[in-house]
Amino acid sequence: MRARLPNDDGLLRPGLFVSVALLVGERENALMIPEQALVPRGNAQLVYKVADGKAALTEVKLGARRNAMVEILEGLAPGDVVVTAGQMKLRDGASVDVQPPPPES
Repeated sequence: MRARLPNDDGLLRPGLFVSVALLVGERENALMIPEQALVPRGNAQLVYKVADGKAALTEVKLGARRNAMVEILEGLAPGDVVVTAGQMKLRDGASVDVQPPPPES
């Protein structure tokens, strides 16, 4: 990226580096889940959704990824519960015991 900045006082010198956070777009009410909930299989991205105490393998369409979170464009609805740990031993239709999230420190 290149930018032009006023430098009337001469504080900026050639070769200096800068870190920039640039907001290029914003999506209201984006549905985000932790990346660790994803179960990739071939070209498909899946998650285990918990419905009626059972794991349901569900295909999802992904959007943007930011800070270890991924946007879900299709396949889940707000309020859906997804499995974020132990997916390797989980199978579609298996009983699931939902645990509360650990307290934030």
